[in-house]
Order: sequence, then structure tokens, then C-alpha cells
Amino acid sequence: FPLEQADLEILGRLYYSAITRNAKFLEEVGLTPDHGGFTALLALCCAASNPSSSPDSISMLPKNGARLDAALSNHFNGITAPGCRFLISPRHGIVNAKNGGRSKRLIVAFSSLGNGLVRHEFGGSLAKMNNQLHVDGEDMAFDVLFVADPTQSWYQKDSHGNFGGFKEYEQRIRAASRPYDKVSLIGDSMGGSGSLLFSHLATESVVAFSPQINLDGDVHVSRYDMTPGIRDRYCNRLIRSVEEAVARVKIFVHRGVEE
Repeated sequence: FPLEQADLEILGRLYYSAITRNAKFLEEVGLTPDHGGFTALLALCCAASNPSSSPDSISMLPKNGARLDAALSNHFNGITAPGCRFLISPRHGIVNAKNGGRSKRLIVAFSSLGNGLVRHEFGGSLAKMNNQLHVDGEDMAFDVLFVADPTQSWYQKDSHGNFGGFKEYEQRIRAASRPYDKVSLIGDSMGGSGSLLFSHLATESVVAFSPQINLDGDVHVSRYDMTPGIRDRYCNRLIRSVEEAVARVKIFVHRGVEE
């Protein structure tokens, strides 16, 4: 994957283009033509598109607001290409694989919040591991399905800006993993939460580093539309997934000393 600095430069260009194109609207409402002004303009647009006065409403945005949310999420990120929440990498990291076909094993790697710029993760470490396994034996190498949530919603928002993320991610991961004999999941922080949320799809193991289980009052969650009801639904679904998976696969949860 590209270096993070390269992604940040691209993101800066996106902001510059967006601010330039919306200069007249920023001036019209008295906002500065910079990152802060543009962010405030987006917030105003979201607020104006919300017909509900209830902060606990599950559906915070109507159609146009959801489209705005989806457009921003799908482009303002460090993912390989717009809309590329899912990226399959056959025999990941192996340059001269004798067998270029599909492996029998799949690792699903979920992305975290990072530093605010969502990117596919674990690419380097999984490539090193795969090359070592490739030296030991061709059949030991694995494919990787990289999964990212550019909406920073703990995999609750779908690609259309609605809260149908669990269904969309589950369907895509299930379809991608169906041909494999062994499926493992891994993730850190929000990605660790993702690995537990979809742990029922694993057939071999699940590894979660510092996952967030209960999002109620969690400082990592910055979305105002992650209402108490949505957070509770997420937590309950995660617990059900783990309860379903624990009898079949090994689940490893690692937390820092301070936790």
C-alpha cells in the first residue's frame, strides 16, 4: 500500500478541490474558505437535511443527506480507490508465487480509525508472514481480504450512507470467503471490533487487538448519528456473533496494559 504521507497529500488535494468548488457557498454563509469552514458547511448541510427533531432517531438523514454522507466517506479516505471497501489480494505479498491461483486459506483484515485517515491495514505484516510461509511450503500461503469502514461507524454504515452496514459487510465477506477451507479474521481497535462483529463468519480463528465492545460513551466514536439505539444494536450483534463463533473457532482478544 502507499505510504501514509502520500495518502495525506491526496486527501489535502481533495479538500482543496472541494473548498475551491464551494467557495461561493462558504462566502454566502460567512464561513472561511479552509478546512474548518468546509467542515462546518458540511455539518450545516447535514443538519438542514435532517427532518427529525429527535436525537435518538435511527434514521438521522433522509435521502439527500445519506448521499452526502456516502460521497464523503467513499472519497475522503486512504483506501486504494473510491468505493474500495473490500480488496482481495491473492497470496498476498508473494512476488514470484509458482501457483498463482487461489489459496485454501483466507485472512480477513479489518481497518481501524488510524489517525483519522482510514486505510487498509496489516498489509506489510501479513506480506512478511506469507513470504515466510511460502518458503516453508506453497500450500501454506494465504489470500487476504482487506476490509475498511471509511465512515468510521464501526461497520454500521453501508456504502449508500444508511445504517445497513452490518448486512452489507456480512454479505460481501460471506461471499468472498465461501471458496476457502479456512477463514481467519484480524483487526485492531475499530478493526478489532469488526473482527468480533463478524466472528461468526470465521472457520479457524479470530484475533482482536483492543476492540471496543460497548460504544456507549466511548470517546473514540465521533459520529453524532451513532445514536444510543444504534450503539446498543451494534453491541448486541457483536455479542451474538461471538457466542455463535466461540464453540467453533479460537478467539483471541488482546488489550493494552492500561485497559
